[in-house]
Amino acid sequence: MNERDEEKLQELVKTLKKIVQLYYPIEMTIVGASIFPHGALVLDPSRNVPESAKQLHYALLEASSIIKEYSIDTVVLLTPHGIAQEKDFSVYLNQAFEGTAEWEGEYLEYKVSVKNDLDSANMLLDAFRKNKASVSGLITFTQSAIAPLRWGEVIPLWFLEPMQYQGVIISNPYRRYTELEKMVPELKKIGEVLYDTLQATDKNYYLLVSGDLAHTHQDSENYKYSETAELFDKAIEEWVVTMNEEVLLKEAMKYHETALTCGYANIIILNSFLKKGAFTSKLFKRAHPTYYGMLVAMFYPNKES
Repeated sequence: MNERDEEKLQELVKTLKKIVQLYYPIEMTIVGASIFPHGALVLDPSRNVPESAKQLHYALLEASSIIKEYSIDTVVLLTPHGIAQEKDFSVYLNQAFEGTAEWEGEYLEYKVSVKNDLDSANMLLDAFRKNKASVSGLITFTQSAIAPLRWGEVIPLWFLEPMQYQGVIISNPYRRYTELEKMVPELKKIGEVLYDTLQATDKNYYLLVSGDLAHTHQDSENYKYSETAELFDKAIEEWVVTMNEEVLLKEAMKYHETALTCGYANIIILNSFLKKGAFTSKLFKRAHPTYYGMLVAMFYPNKES
């Protein structure tokens, strides 16, 4: 099938959905959300990786198999390792994205290519602006060019292959490294605006949070061991299970400066997103096969749980 045929097929699918919605009205809304890690160790259990990395791999397969059963138009991905501005979150506005999970010269065979849902991206950007959120649009090279992806986006999305969907990518600013506690009010606002805006449309959306946990479970090239690593990861696990905001914003916050985590900001956004609706959580697996912790979790709308 060539590109033109694929476009015709997508248009046919959209038309059929409209016909079905006309005669058999169903609620098209937020399908659910997940936290997926982005450590390359989880990609291939046949490699010489720790047993817990293999367990995370199979947890991701289990979670993604559930997601693939849903009818999803657009996956909204929150990434801590995308193209980062200093102050603003970035909504990618290129026509498409693609890249590999390359890490230290390996994992180049893991590739993802996704068409940008520009209607949804611009809709969200407008909503963020109206609500005075620190979010701006981002174009790499030129809008017709393909925006580059790396491990922070490719690894979570690779587990959704071969689903057919469009994407929206929102990247964290790099001030998250130094100002995360100050950012909590705006992180909450972004989550609330994200939910309200997506819920008001006629598409099926899935929110995918890319993020790892504490990076100080052991000494590594860039990090030193901290006893707060396990305390932070346990707090995030408790939040997933209980969905208790106090655990996320008070207990975990006590440790984040020394635990050093990349996923915390997006998890705070996710928490506010989930609070706007009614969701049930499921923890699949938490482990730290290397110096950083990882977690696989899903959040189902109550009607689906």
